[in-house]
Amino acid sequence: MTYRVMPTSLDIESVLVLGDDERGRAIADRCERALELPVSTLEAPPSVGGLRGLKASVWGRVSPLVGIAIDRATDRAQLDFASPRRAPDAAAAARQRMLVAALLCLVVLGTLFTFARMDLKKREARVEELSDEWGSLSKQAQSYVRKQARLDHVERWLDAGTELLGHLEALDATLPPRGEVLLSEISTYSVAEVEYTGAPRKAYERGAWDVRTGASFVIEGSAKDRTIADALRASLVRDERYTVETRGADSGEKFGFSVRTGITDPRDAEEPDDEQSDKQDETGEGDDQ
Repeated sequence: MTYRVMPTSLDIESVLVLGDDERGRAIADRCERALELPVSTLEAPPSVGGLRGLKASVWGRVSPLVGIAIDRATDRAQLDFASPRRAPDAAAAARQRMLVAALLCLVVLGTLFTFARMDLKKREARVEELSDEWGSLSKQAQSYVRKQARLDHVERWLDAGTELLGHLEALDATLPPRGEVLLSEISTYSVAEVEYTGAPRKAYERGAWDVRTGASFVIEGSAKDRTIADALRASLVRDERYTVETRGADSGEKFGFSVRTGITDPRDAEEPDDEQSDKQDETGEGDDQ
């Protein structure tokens, strides 16, 4: 029998048999004759001192198991008795470290993912809360804008009044001296239009209001003669603050005029100059309005 199975095999200098009983010595003798190498027996080593009190026969039987246990405890390379032909797995340790690292990564990533999901839930709840709050505030803002627009409309309409007494005073100044005309009717009414001119579907603009004001007067009566009635009409026509139209048949001593204006207060507009009025009378201009 030879222990050299191939030229590159390592040289064995001696053999050690665990167990110093009769069976162990018998095995040692047979190995020495077969291998032609020095063989010795060994009692229980100090690392398994707890078994040193066993009988030699019992120690010889359990010594192989103890040897295997010692190899595993010391983390030394050992023989795979289940598959003796299989080569040692040198990458097993590295693979185990990679598996441990992968497990740690999974734990860390799982923890981070859990916290991220919890934070996302909180943020989604906050977004929903803010959305509800925005809806409530938006309704309040729209209600405020509508009320503000109504208030502005009312204020513009109240400020759009026409100074009717001032216009009546201005018209009275154009009448001939007392006794030359007799008024049978003088009536008046004011016109006020307030319109919002802002662009639709856009934010409300407080200054986007168009206010149009005006007044209309009806003057009817009779004069001593036709010359006085024509002079009254010419005087009204010369006043650029008013637009004059004849009502009914313009003949004889009777007269009727419809006077309109877009001026709120006649005192804010300039009255026609007397010299310019005289020139218009001389040239006949201004009687066709």
